[in-house]
Amino acid sequence: MSFKVSWKLHAVCFIIAFLFCLIEQENIYNLFANMLFHNNMMSITGTEFIKLNISIVLIFSIVACIHELIHGFVYRIFGGKVRYGFKVLYAYVQEVSGNPLHRTKFLLVLLAPVTIISVASIFISGNIGTIIFILNFLGSMGDLLMAFYLCKTSENSYIIDKEYGFDVVEKIGNSYK
Repeated sequence: MSFKVSWKLHAVCFIIAFLFCLIEQENIYNLFANMLFHNNMMSITGTEFIKLNISIVLIFSIVACIHELIHGFVYRIFGGKVRYGFKVLYAYVQEVSGNPLHRTKFLLVLLAPVTIISVASIFISGNIGTIIFILNFLGSMGDLLMAFYLCKTSENSYIIDKEYGFDVVEKIGNSYK
């Protein structure tokens, strides 16, 4: 069984993120308005709108890099070899040894960044911590959907990370099928 990262997955992630933002639009608006008008630390330009956009892109870029580094770190803890890369609008990490990883360990790889960054954002004061939390949560939609998909597979499944997504295999003797 294979799980492919496709335009459909990206569309579903976008729809879920959009619905979250729609439901929380007043809180998100207030958060960004507070950051825009009450944050002297981010005074890069004289134009408030440009300042806000530069700040968000900068924060999101840093959070995305840290997010992928956490994926890679957890892969390495489980003995994997990783490669980092970029595809159009997003960064990714891929385990390249081809060694199967137990489903539970792969779930930890998928969920570690959203968990670690969410907990860490609690300790960052003010609006910045909340923005980091929201941007990481929205950027983790694909990981959360893949984890949900994996929870439907057998507890004895193994995962082989592929360029297109991942394959779910079963261990039979010393081989995987």
